Amino acid sequence: MLDGPAAGVASVVTAMTAGAIDYLTIADDDSLRSKLANALAECHGATRPTTRD
Repeated sequence: MLDGPAAGVASVVTAMTAGAIDYLTIADDDSLRSKLANALAECHGATRPTTRD
């Protein structure tokens, strides 16, 4: 879940109970780019390459 810096605790609780596995607050475009790059790298590292038989 992505939200602005003014997000409150109620927003976090709502997102997490709806199934969010992470909650990021984004203050500016640079912060958004950095956090998205980190999340994609983390996801990429968690996947296994597919194999063909």
